[in-house]
Parts: sequence; C-alpha cells; structure tokens
Amino acid sequence: MSGWRRALLILLILVLVFVPGCVTFGRASWSTFDWGGSTFSTNPASFVPYMVGFVLFAFVGLPLDLFSWGATALFFPDEKEEPSREFYWFSALGPSIFLGTGGGTILGAFFYPFGLPFMSEEKSWNTEKPPSDDEPLPPPPGGKTPPPDGSGKTPPQDGSGHQEPPK
Repeated sequence: MSGWRRALLILLILVLVFVPGCVTFGRASWSTFDWGGSTFSTNPASFVPYMVGFVLFAFVGLPLDLFSWGATALFFPDEKEEPSREFYWFSALGPSIFLGTGGGTILGAFFYPFGLPFMSEEKSWNTEKPPSDDEPLPPPPGGKTPPPDGSGKTPPQDGSGHQEPPK
C-alpha cells in the first residue's frame, strides 16, 4: 500500500472513531461533573475539600485539554446533528473535568461521613411514584369532555375524533 493511501486510510479511521466519540466524551464528562456536584454540594463537610480537589486536579488536566480542544474543534458534529452545545465545551475541557471530579472525589470522600449528621432529612421534591402501565391514569383536570373548538360546538363523543365542518 502506498504512503498516501495509508495516510488516507488512517485519516478515515480517525474520523470514524472521533466523530461519535466527541459527543460521547462530552456527555460522559457532563455526567461525571453533574454527579460530583450533586453528591458533594449537599454535604457541608465535604464541599470545600471536593472543590479544592476539583480545582487542583483540573489544573493538572489543562495540558491535556489542548489535545481534546483541537479534536473537538475538528470532529464535533454541527448543531443540526447535536443540538446541545454544552456537550461541545464538556468535550473540549473533558480531561480537566474528569481529573477535577476524580481529585475532588478523592479529597471529598474522606470528609463525607463527617457531614452526614448535618445533611437534610427532607424528602426529595419528586417523591411521587411514576405511573406504571398496570395502573389507570387519573381523569384529566377538565373532565372527560374536551373544550369547545371556538365555534361554540363541542366535538362528538363517539371516539372517532371526526368533526363536521362548520356551515
């Protein structure tokens, strides 16, 4: 195989690997950041150590961000294919976010048990059980009849959904 064909093949393989990888890397980076922030921000004893570890280890990852930023700039899909631009930034800064969350978790985990007595016992705001397929849904708030369509007539209740045009 000649040199230019080998280079073209390597470029094709890199494009096929990195294009979906950038979005996946951004989503994984976002999920890690979201988990660390929601876990350690509610604990008063581990919040400061987590943030110190996050900042210190994120600075360690800054040189790696130069490579991920370049790869993201080249291979991240357009907004038409991926509507969330926050994944772009989490993909570009992914090494710093991964290392920061890992370092913050290491430092914050030591202090987490000391903050447990001070954490709120309040239930989550979303404590209602989601409906399953076996349970019937409650009736709609307006009753079973649909609202009038503006012509003063209510649609037929035969279940067909067809309505005669106004005359």
